[in-house]
Amino acid sequence: MMCIRCGLQKSGADQFFVCDDCQEFGPLVKSVYSQAHETFDREDDLDPTDKDKEILRLLADTSFLNTNNPQTAIYYSLSMFFLQRASAGHTNITESELNRAVSTIRSWTDAFQVFEKLGLVKVTTSKFERNIKLTPKMVKLADQFGLDGGRSQEVVIRRAHTYAGYALMFILNELAKVDSVEERNSLPYGKSPRTLWTSLMFLWGAANSGSKKFTEDDFARFLSARRIPSRARGNIFSRLQAFDGRSTQTLIKDVEVSGNQRVFQLEDYVLREMNRIRERTRSRER
Repeated sequence: MMCIRCGLQKSGADQFFVCDDCQEFGPLVKSVYSQAHETFDREDDLDPTDKDKEILRLLADTSFLNTNNPQTAIYYSLSMFFLQRASAGHTNITESELNRAVSTIRSWTDAFQVFEKLGLVKVTTSKFERNIKLTPKMVKLADQFGLDGGRSQEVVIRRAHTYAGYALMFILNELAKVDSVEERNSLPYGKSPRTLWTSLMFLWGAANSGSKKFTEDDFARFLSARRIPSRARGNIFSRLQAFDGRSTQTLIKDVEVSGNQRVFQLEDYVLREMNRIRERTRSRER
């Protein structure tokens, strides 16, 4: 049998099942998504440096971790283009403009649906093409942080990754509900972001249990047991070792060498945010 969410295999009569780790991870994913959605909907000030809004930093790091994955790169590409257009004062975009600016082999349809469900865009169809209207929720960061040239490219990149991470969390939230092949096939583009799901299951799981450090070997074994290809594993480790915090992820604070292996240390904010989400979940369940 194979876990339909992460790919872990075990003996049994059924073809698919949901493993214990994924069953435990699912509620955490739903809680992170719920908090992210609430922050985007209710907060006027979206400052990821605010310790009360570190969920935004977690979203950006989620996207950074997955940057090299062509399956999900479309969400970052769209987020960057939308923010650039919003900062220039353009909130109406034609599909032709988008096609000229962003190169992809994928159809826009599934990505548009994700952004629409999040309330970031509204898509209408004219006689010849689709038109995209950016909502106030989409332009919020562009207006707030002056992305019209007053900020460095590194800041623009992080803001785009915040929106891309929001889109990816929507998909992960849907994956957390998957119990059948039919449900998995109904995910955007009929694909499951299995590498991202499995990587976050390990990283957030460590933080959620209070563990600040982990070894490369432990992480590699966890990914290998869930059939994550060696190339994908290599990409994840490369991303984790790039930690200047501006144009790269900030999940990792430091990498040490102990013996013949690397030891990764999580940033303090990851443990704080996991604890904050856990406490919010408990208070809602009372």
